[in-house]
Amino acid sequence: MLLLTGCFDEVSGPYDGPPQVAFAQVGGAYSAAVLEGSGVVGLTVELVGPQRSAPLTVNFQAEGGSAYSLPNGNSLTIPADSSSGTLAINVQSGVNDGATQVVELRLTGADASEVVVAENWSTFELQIVDDPQD
Repeated sequence: MLLLTGCFDEVSGPYDGPPQVAFAQVGGAYSAAVLEGSGVVGLTVELVGPQRSAPLTVNFQAEGGSAYSLPNGNSLTIPADSSSGTLAINVQSGVNDGATQVVELRLTGADASEVVVAENWSTFELQIVDDPQD
């Protein structure tokens, strides 16, 4: 007979670790597919920890693909007294027929030194898919 047991401290109450920024899941994943030419798409970036009394600027990098632009450059703002902000990406046409372009978005830091990037939730993969009607 094999008997396995485990014991973990129960976690309850508010988060009390260092403040972090992280991508929010879309449909249970850290990726999403959109048709080329979809226009501006918003991806949520969350502040894990207490809300701040001042706006927080979060920086990111985008690599891969070419059928997009970043209307706000490589940063987004989480407003004061808020738990999230929106990373805007303008999805354009230009994907080859039958192809998919993959854009990897990676959070790189925030303008407040005590706010760190949550390592496990720092990347998001956006797939820009050819529109067969185009």
